[in-house]
Amino acid sequence: MKAVILLAGVGRRMGGETNHLHKALIPLQGKPLLDYLLENLRRSKITEVIPVLGYQRETVLSCIERCSSDLDVRPVYNPDYANSNNLVSLVSAEKEIGGEDFILINGDMVFDPDILIRMKEICHSCIAVDMVHKAEKIDSPKVQGKQRITDLGREIPLPESIGYAIGIYRFQADLLPDFMSKAKEYITRDRMHGFHDPLRDLFADHEILPVNIGTLEWKDIDDPSDLKEAEEIIRRLYGSE
Repeated sequence: MKAVILLAGVGRRMGGETNHLHKALIPLQGKPLLDYLLENLRRSKITEVIPVLGYQRETVLSCIERCSSDLDVRPVYNPDYANSNNLVSLVSAEKEIGGEDFILINGDMVFDPDILIRMKEICHSCIAVDMVHKAEKIDSPKVQGKQRITDLGREIPLPESIGYAIGIYRFQADLLPDFMSKAKEYITRDRMHGFHDPLRDLFADHEILPVNIGTLEWKDIDDPSDLKEAEEIIRRLYGSE
């Protein structure tokens, strides 16, 4: 199975942390954040990796090449990364995806590799959902729909949601033609759309399942205040350096 990793963004909410260093290269427990993500791919036996690069692409690619000799890496470049959102990055990877199933991962996460293993086992388009912390205020899109997903977005009221989308998505091949078609329509109108926008249009016609990650740990790194918790999670998952 292939994994598409979104790594093009500048990470402006990190402030000075990313002025000279890509967010995915910020050191956590002595290693770049990206190292742990690639290790998670190994542990879940995902060997084909499509990193979508933009900001500091050469530096990020060097990091990937240094620690991925056992992975088939096929980098893609989004030259308009500074003036577009992650939907443009994902569509940039269409050729390398090749119409096959893939798992989409935001490149600014730390998470338990068992989440990927769980996603691989479900041969269906699906979204990893944190249902344990659904009553908390987390800066992630909320998910609606128990048996199949009916909506996805930050504006969904907490009582109407089943939890939070953590940033890991499985796309089956049969979803791709409609998704890419919708995605290109959105990009034509506004290049700042995210990949959630066309996805929301497809819930009525495509069965996309929520995958409950239970108590498995994850952290989306949006700003410097998230780094401490991310390091604690890494320490629990991988041990101390």
